[in-house]
Amino acid sequence: MMIDVMKTSSSTFLEEQIFSDFIASDEIDISLNGLISEVSEMKNKYPSHNRTNVGGYQSPTFGSYIIRGENTCIEEDNTLVDFIKLKEIVIDFAQDYMVARNNILITSSTYNWWLNCNHYGHFNQIHTHRKTDLVGLFYIKTPPNSGKLKLIRNDGSQYSAIYRNTEYHLTPEEGRCYLFPGHLWHMVEPHGSDEERISVSFNMYVD
Repeated sequence: MMIDVMKTSSSTFLEEQIFSDFIASDEIDISLNGLISEVSEMKNKYPSHNRTNVGGYQSPTFGSYIIRGENTCIEEDNTLVDFIKLKEIVIDFAQDYMVARNNILITSSTYNWWLNCNHYGHFNQIHTHRKTDLVGLFYIKTPPNSGKLKLIRNDGSQYSAIYRNTEYHLTPEEGRCYLFPGHLWHMVEPHGSDEERISVSFNMYVD
């Protein structure tokens, strides 16, 4: 229960909220059908990689070659016109948001992204994006029963009875991009539809 500072009998009482996190989202104006057509192209051209997916397909990581000493990415595929356009829009959205929120810049030259496709029963294990400053998730296709996105506090609060809300769950929407800090643990629940769930993950970094 929160203490009403205005009603406390102590004139010296102070309360300050600390260590808060965030998730922000907005709709992205881009052709979902155009992206879906390039999904098929990507699957035919590139074998699936295993990162966090249990089942399903994950593309190779496109973008900057070196991210703070981590593994290399592959060079961006210029035939994926709609995906490159999506990447640029997401970075612009992240840039505007982080300037307004924290007065910091997101670089447009250091980033990476990859495609996630899940069929019935497939999911993404709990993970973080390690040294990433900002994660973006854009959902191209979310049929009913797609499974919720879960963000989970990773500061040990789950072991304390003081904190009751250590997980945040949301049902992703098609055409919407979500931003949250790269250090947050997150996962996607098992997919419960015969139609494919399709999303794109982005790693972005402070300039």
